[in-house]
Amino acid sequence: MTTAHEDSSRSSSVTNVAPGDETSPPPTPSTKYGASKDFIAIGIDLGTTYSGVSWTPSREWNPDAPGCIYDVMNWPVDHNNYAQRRDEAHVPTVIDPETGKWGYCVSSSSDPIRWFKLLLLDEKHAEKDVRRSKQLGETRSRLAESARYKKTGLVGLVADFLRGIWEHTLEEIERQEDLTRVHLKVAITIPAMWTENARTQMEEAAFLAGITQPATPPTFRIVTLTWVQEPVAAALCTLRELRLRFEVGETFMVCDCGGGTVDIITFTVESLHPLQFTETIPESSAGKLCGAFLIDQAFENHIMSGRRPQSRTCSSKDFRDFTEKAWEYGLKRAFSDKLTESCYLELPSGVTPRQGLDRFIRRGNTTSTITIPKPVIEQWFAASYTGIRLLIGEQHKKLEAANKRRPSKIFLVGGLGSSQYLHSKLNKQFKNIMQVKKTWSAVARGATMAVLEGMPVIYGGTKTTPQSYGIQALVDTEAARPRFQPCAETMYVGNDGALRVERMLWYLTLGGGPADFEDQRASHWVYIDLEDEGVEHITIEVYMCTSEETPGLLNSSVQRLCLFRCPVRAVRGKGDWKRFVDERGRRIHRLNNVCLSMKFDGDLKCTLQVGDDLREQELDAEYIGESEKETVYEGRCRIGLI
Repeated sequence: MTTAHEDSSRSSSVTNVAPGDETSPPPTPSTKYGASKDFIAIGIDLGTTYSGVSWTPSREWNPDAPGCIYDVMNWPVDHNNYAQRRDEAHVPTVIDPETGKWGYCVSSSSDPIRWFKLLLLDEKHAEKDVRRSKQLGETRSRLAESARYKKTGLVGLVADFLRGIWEHTLEEIERQEDLTRVHLKVAITIPAMWTENARTQMEEAAFLAGITQPATPPTFRIVTLTWVQEPVAAALCTLRELRLRFEVGETFMVCDCGGGTVDIITFTVESLHPLQFTETIPESSAGKLCGAFLIDQAFENHIMSGRRPQSRTCSSKDFRDFTEKAWEYGLKRAFSDKLTESCYLELPSGVTPRQGLDRFIRRGNTTSTITIPKPVIEQWFAASYTGIRLLIGEQHKKLEAANKRRPSKIFLVGGLGSSQYLHSKLNKQFKNIMQVKKTWSAVARGATMAVLEGMPVIYGGTKTTPQSYGIQALVDTEAARPRFQPCAETMYVGNDGALRVERMLWYLTLGGGPADFEDQRASHWVYIDLEDEGVEHITIEVYMCTSEETPGLLNSSVQRLCLFRCPVRAVRGKGDWKRFVDERGRRIHRLNNVCLSMKFDGDLKCTLQVGDDLREQELDAEYIGESEKETVYEGRCRIGLI
C-alpha cells in the first residue's frame, strides 16, 4: 500500500486573459437593442468547397413566416473576376497561401489551398474514402509547405478565411443595422461526425479571426458563439421554410449534398409546438465523398483527355475561366433530365480537340464549340448520383432493421442538392424527394434559425449528452466504490487524518436527457486544495467517457478532455480558506464549501459557487489535443468530495 499526503503536484500554464477584461465596463446596450432582449442572429456555414452566411435581427423573426432571413452577398472579388457570382449566396472556401487572399478575391491564375475544412477532423475519425482522397492529401502537403502557415498551421489558415467572411459579413449587416453596443449571437455549423478536438480547433480559429475577441470602444459589441450540426440546421430550415404539415412521430430524411461530401441523417418529429425533432436512430448518420467535385472532375477529364492546353495560346487562367463560366455557372446548374438535345460549349482558344471528337468540333476564327451529347453529361453525374442513391438505400436498411418507419419525405439541401437532374433521377427511385428553396444557403439559414429559437440542437437535435463528463475526486476509503484495494492503490492522508482515495465522480452521463440542458445542473459540494501562494488559477481536469457504463476508476475507457480554470483572485476572500503545511513542508491552501457544477448545452460548461455567495464564477475551458492526453500539468488543484 502506498500512502501520500493530499497535495497538488501537477499544474498548468496560465490561460491568456484578453486585455481589458478586468477593467472595461460591461457594454451598455443601446436603447434599440437594450430595452428589449433583441439581438442579431448570424449563421455561418463553413463548407468544404463553398461557404455562406445568413443573418437577421431577432425583432423580425417569425417562425411561421421565416422569409426575413438575409443571405450575405456582394462578396469581394478580384478585379479580373467581376461576374454574376458577386450576387451568389456563397463564396469558394479557398485561400491563396502566397497572398492570403480568399474566396472570389483569389485570382484565376493562382493555385489556392482548398478542402482545408476536412483536415480539422482527426484522421482516425474520418471516413475511409475521405482519409484516402487525393484532394485531402494535396491539401495536407500544400499546408505543410506553406511559409505563411509554418507557425500557425491549419488553425491559422482557417482563421484567415473566417476573418475574411466575418469582416465582410459585418460590413454587409452595417448597411442595414447599427452594430454599436449590440448583441451578436453567432452559430457556426459543424459536421455531425466531428470530435471535440475538431470543434476546439474551430473555436480557436474563430477567436483568432476576431469573431469572439472582446470588442473595443466605441463598438462594445457582445458576441456569443455556439455550434449547430449541419444536418440539424438543414432540417430546421427545411421544416420552417417549406411549412409542411408533419405529425408527431413522422420521420423525414435530410440529404446534404455538398461540394466534397454528401451527408445523410433521418429525424423523427417529437413535438410541433415547440418544434422538436430527434435523430431517429442515434449515431446512424452517414456520409460519403461523393459530392459535386466528382462531377467537376469527370467534366474536366473529358475536356482534357487526349488534349492539352497549349501553353502558347491557352493559359491555366483561361482554362479556369472557361470552367467557371461555361460549366460551373452554366451547363452544370442548368442540366436536367428533360434535356433532349445535345449541348454546346465554347472552348477556350488553344485547346486542341482529341482524336475521335473532330466531328463534334465547330471551329471559328479564335474559338471552337464542342457538342456534348446528353448521355455523356449523364455519365459525368453518375458517380455522385450513385453515391447519393447508395446512402439513401443504406439509411432505409438501417431504419428497417430497427423497425422504424420509412421517411415520408427526403429533402435535398446544399449546392449539389439544387441539381434538377439529380432531383429527377432520385425521385424516380425513392419518391417524395423535395428541394429546399435556395439550397446553397439552407444550412446557414438553418443555423440562424437555431440561434433565434434557442435550440440546444448541437448534437443531432437529440438533446442528449454525447458522452459522460466527470472529474477525479478524493473520497473516504470506506465510501469508495469500487472498494479500496490497499495493495494496489495509493491512499492519501489528509491534514485532518482522514484516509482518502481517488475515484471518478461523474457529473453528466452519456445520453443524459433534457435535465442536463436546463437549470437543474449536476452539482457537488467539494473542497479544493492548492499548493503554493504563487498559483494564479484553480485548474480542474475534466474527463470524458464514451462507454455506456461509467467506471469508478480511471481506466482505458476514460480520457482527459479539458482543463477548466478560474483565476484565484476571483474567489479569494470568499468561502472558508484554510492554510496548513504538510509533512513535506509544502504550504497548502484549502478552499472549503465549493459547489462545482457542470452543464451541457452543446458546449460543456463548468461553474464554481463559493460558500454562501450566490454568484457563480464561470470557468474558462482549454481543450486538450490528442498529443497532450498524457501531459502532466504542474500545480493542478486536488479536489475532495465533502
